[in-house]
Order: sequence, then structure tokens, then C-alpha cells
Amino acid sequence: MIPHRGSRSNRRPIRTRAETRAETRRSRAIFHLQRVRGQAPPKRTPRALFAAAAALALAAGATSGVSLARGSEWLAPDAPLVDVSVVGALHLGALDVATAAAIDPRAGHAEISLEEIEHRLEAHAWIAHARALRLPGGRLLLNVEERVPAALVGAGGSDQRFLADASGTPFAEAPAEPDSSLLRIVTPGTPPLLEPHAEIARAIRLARDLPSFGLSPATEIALANDPTGLTLRLEGIAPRVVLGRDDFDSKLKELARLFAAGVPDVAEAGEIDLRFADQAVLRNEPLPEEAEISGGDARMRGAAHT
Repeated sequence: MIPHRGSRSNRRPIRTRAETRAETRRSRAIFHLQRVRGQAPPKRTPRALFAAAAALALAAGATSGVSLARGSEWLAPDAPLVDVSVVGALHLGALDVATAAAIDPRAGHAEISLEEIEHRLEAHAWIAHARALRLPGGRLLLNVEERVPAALVGAGGSDQRFLADASGTPFAEAPAEPDSSLLRIVTPGTPPLLEPHAEIARAIRLARDLPSFGLSPATEIALANDPTGLTLRLEGIAPRVVLGRDDFDSKLKELARLFAAGVPDVAEAGEIDLRFADQAVLRNEPLPEEAEISGGDARMRGAAHT
């Protein structure tokens, strides 16, 4: 028996390509008219926008998690401490940081004061800033920012040297064989540890600015309480450079011009004194036993002229 088939009138009419294109143009025209009248249906959210929104939501969730971790109410504060993780330590080892925090994971501490831990960490010579967070599962995260040595600091006549960071804070005794590339800063007296020193910080900034003036790197900077102020020893330059206490930028410009002029007396001098306006005093300092006989020799040269 042959199954019954529907008549052709019940079938969906087959449209030609021309009819399909015409229908597409008609739909676009209607959509455009609706948009002009403010009746256009909302567009679908672009995939990139959705991804950005999802990432933002995740970031907000992570931030909220950190904030809640500080309160630690939802983390069951009576949960035993089972692990300590350390982030940011380069010079120090993870055990050194945990020891500085006075935390022993094996003790299973339940009550932990995050603020006290941070204070204990920041009291360590090598740690400038610290952050402590409690994480789910009895974990403690210690995020530390270590000090970066910028100079070797010590009093004149003393063999004891300390490492100082860019803030001018001496923070730890230098090793027996320190990094030879570190700037040496000689101070009138032994500076206190873990206290910022404005003059040391200014000397470090000045040393970092020397290349911008076209000058050689500084190997040593000496600080004095007398009118001598600040003096430089430059790499490859024999004379000591006296800068005084202020107007360093203009004096360094004059020093660069003096070196560029190629004045023969500059290489033979023992000291270049730039404390006088537009002038450089070149001194040949005699040996101590000759000072009483010759009285030394000082000559004036215009630093601003070749």
C-alpha cells in the first residue's frame, strides 16, 4: 500500500535566491526603522563584553575574599594553623620570614593577630613592608617586600659598613665581601640603624642623577658637617670634587663643562672645588709632611669657559 502524501499546497514553498535576498533587505529596513523610532530590540551582549564582565566579577570576588580574610570571621578563627606560605622574599628564605613572624606551623595556633605578625615582620632588618592574610584550610599567607641595598654606609676611619636602601635607611651590617658595584657613602659618624637619613638619601639620589649630566658614576660620596658639605669621587677621575651643600644641579653642569673643555690642569689637580659661583678652584694638595713647607697650591679656573 502506498502511503498517503500531503498535497503540494501543504508543503513550505521553496523561495528563490532573489526572494531570499529581498526578504533579508526587507528585514533590515524594518529593523533600521525601529531603531530610528527607538523601538529596536536590545542587541545581544557581545562575547568580548561578556568575558570582560565575567573577569570583573571574578576580580571583585577575589578582592572581597582578601577583605574578608582580614576579618577572618568566616574562616573559623578557631581552626588550627597547618601551613605558612611566604611571597616576595628574595634575600631571606621562607623559614627566615616565618621565624621573624614568630609563627611555628607545627604549633597549630588558633588565635592569630595579623597586625602583630606584620609588626614583627617589619621590625626585621631586611623587611620594609609586610602583609599577613588568613586563608581557608588553616593556611597563613605572608607577603613581604624586602629592602634593596643602594649603598654602603659607614663613618670615616671605621671599617664597619652598613647596607642602606634608597630611602637613606641603614638596615643591616654589610657582609665581609660586599657588592663592589655599590656606592660607598662616608658619614661623619655612625648612622643609627633602621632610621631614614635625609643626607644619605640625597647622596644616593645625586649619584643616580650623574649620568644625566654626562658624568661618570660615583664610587664614593663623603658627607661632612663643615662647609665642605658633600664631596664626590668619580669613576676614572682622579680629583676629588667638592660640591658644598646646595645648588647641586648647576654645579654638576659646570663640572661636566669643565671636563669637556679638556683643561690640562684638571687632570693634574687633587681637588676641584665648585662652591664658588661660576668658578672652579683647582688645588694640588701636598703630602702631609710637605704642607708646612709649601703651604699648598691653589689656582683659579673659570668653569664656565674653555
